[in-house]
Amino acid sequence: MELHGKCTIFAEGCRGYLSKQILEKFKLVNHPLTFGVGFKELWQLDPARHKPGYVEHTMGWPLPLNEYGGSFIYHIVDEGLPLAQVGFVVGLDYKNPYLNPFQEFQKWKTHPSIREQLEGGKRLGYGAHAHNEGGFQSVPKVTFPGGCLVGCSASLLHVAKLKGVHTAMKSGMLAAESIYSEINEEASWWLGGLLYTGIFIVLGRGKEPWTLQFGKKDHERLKKKEECKAFTNMCLKKTIHRKCVYKSMLQNVFTANTDTVSMEHEVLFEDVVQLRI
Repeated sequence: MELHGKCTIFAEGCRGYLSKQILEKFKLVNHPLTFGVGFKELWQLDPARHKPGYVEHTMGWPLPLNEYGGSFIYHIVDEGLPLAQVGFVVGLDYKNPYLNPFQEFQKWKTHPSIREQLEGGKRLGYGAHAHNEGGFQSVPKVTFPGGCLVGCSASLLHVAKLKGVHTAMKSGMLAAESIYSEINEEASWWLGGLLYTGIFIVLGRGKEPWTLQFGKKDHERLKKKEECKAFTNMCLKKTIHRKCVYKSMLQNVFTANTDTVSMEHEVLFEDVVQLRI
């Protein structure tokens, strides 16, 4: 594929296929980024348990104290149906190889506060995706020769407020305005930008005193299995059959309604991939 536009805007979301290559090729990242994996289910609730507008956020359980993650449950109404958006996010810098983020999501739904809302309901849909978790210090350089990054491709998720749609939209608007201005008008701010780049990028190499940094990539924090304890199932089987809130991976893949092109497959950057724990 050849792109002949004067400036191409990449808005692939977190860990986009092309964006990952751009970050590496143009060396836009000065220190490791950090991510999380988020799971989301759409439930149709028992009308007696549905509270339109109800919001609940949690942190911690069932994750161990040395890992981070959180959840949400939003009661909504769509075409008269009593629905709930249920989600759980786990930081991908976890150290214990026995930790299974999907299983932790299922365990979370067995908590009395959450289970009480889901009992008698029906799960309608499922999805999962990577999330930016680094905040401001994980924002890479967003411009490069011939293009720019916006939205979650540029790690613009506001982690503290659990919001990202507004920053994605605004970054796209600013990118369009800047490109239009550069193509049609003479630049009037280049001197100030050049001065800042010279002082803080060339000399400081992105290590300004007000910028916190992550020392390692997420996967580099994973320990050997011999150094960790296996996670227990917490007697989930009884809860699964009695409460019907726990769903298997295969059940959720089916309800994800993923539509792929024939012969489409995952692309590995290495011919031989070895999984080592």
